[in-house]
Amino acid sequence: MLRQYLKKWNGIEHDYENQKYELQKLKANAKMLEKEINYYNKYMQKLNTLIAERETVINQKLQYQTDNHKLAVDVNNIQNVLAFLDDLNWKGMIISTPALVQLFNNHFDKLLQEKLGFQFDESYSLTETYKRLLSIPTDNKLLKEKELELERLKQVSKELRDNDWIEKLYAMQNEILELKNQLVLKQENIVVQKEQAAFKSGILQLLKQYEEQITVNQQKINASDENKYEQEISALELETGTLNQKISTLKIEVVNIVDSINAIFNLNLVIKDIRGTINEIDKVINNIE
Repeated sequence: MLRQYLKKWNGIEHDYENQKYELQKLKANAKMLEKEINYYNKYMQKLNTLIAERETVINQKLQYQTDNHKLAVDVNNIQNVLAFLDDLNWKGMIISTPALVQLFNNHFDKLLQEKLGFQFDESYSLTETYKRLLSIPTDNKLLKEKELELERLKQVSKELRDNDWIEKLYAMQNEILELKNQLVLKQENIVVQKEQAAFKSGILQLLKQYEEQITVNQQKINASDENKYEQEISALELETGTLNQKISTLKIEVVNIVDSINAIFNLNLVIKDIRGTINEIDKVINNIE
């Protein structure tokens, strides 16, 4: 930065002490500028770290809240399944979630394919599939007889369908419906009954799992405190703002001193990096001395 100054130094007849003072003043300001910039960078690094940590805490908290909302929906769905298992005439909505599908197939897949010829998945209604599965007897003679009798009634010609025929038709339909209702959850097959109990046990376990996860997530939400960063972040923001103002002021002062030296010695000096500028000033001061 000051090589031109060095070249012209011997030919300029000025007060050496005044020259040395200007250079020392420039060096002092340059050192102060370097120090403030280092502090600024250090504080900014810490500030950015704290802000990132705070964002992580906030995002984790939001994720736990989102997860708990989904789990609450799952808990309600499971409670609906339990209500249905206790009363097959229960009316409500049950979503065939992946967890329910897997649990259902774990216990009824083989029986379902043997009786109804398909595999249960998310596209099927759990309530309707379960009722169909359990209400289809394999050896109930009375029900078969009633169904045959109903078919015969339906084959009666239209001109013979009087009020007596209508009463018999409705009565037969009601008898068949009653027989099917009696058969629901009363299968004589011990294996089916065992799977029913195991399925309900699995549902209860799934409910417990969801509720426990909600509790764990809520504990994490309660422990999340993004506000603990606010005081330190505010202090660092204030400190970095103050340092930034000091740096701007020092830069102006350094530029002004360089301009002054250029004017005094008719030079065209430019500011390099701060450390390089300080080193070059030291060389000049040593030459002066």
